[in-house]
Amino acid sequence: MSLLTVCQKLGENFAKKIGPEINLETSITLKDKNESVDISAKNKEVKILAKIDTEKDILFELTSETLDTILKGEIEAFTVAGKADIHDPAPLDWKAGPGFNYDRMDSIYAFMMFFFDGKEVKTVSLEPERSRLVHGANAIPLFYHTGFRSAW
Repeated sequence: MSLLTVCQKLGENFAKKIGPEINLETSITLKDKNESVDISAKNKEVKILAKIDTEKDILFELTSETLDTILKGEIEAFTVAGKADIHDPAPLDWKAGPGFNYDRMDSIYAFMMFFFDGKEVKTVSLEPERSRLVHGANAIPLFYHTGFRSAW
């Protein structure tokens, strides 16, 4: 299945989980397949396209193997995106795009928490093998929002 098809399915579910305050332009690249999609989430509408002519807030890059692991529910996207330092590599790597603005951090957090989770209701398995070493401890991020962050 192509990245575009996978993201279209995930985007339909993501649109059901977000409020009108979410405003995000992003892209996801499968680096081993040289496939990319652009994603726009605004006013509870999520568009998944091969190309959107806007400056992205954040850019994501991963391998097909990492995406499969996330989609199977073996690990959370937020967990494999964790970094102790912004320059550290991560299995779901990310970097600020040319449109990055700190005012959109809650939209970025919502994307990380809910986009890759294809279930109607998000659940997180708290098992050591589903964690990742970040900041000196194995962690699983649970919920991030301005003024509140939680992890196991």
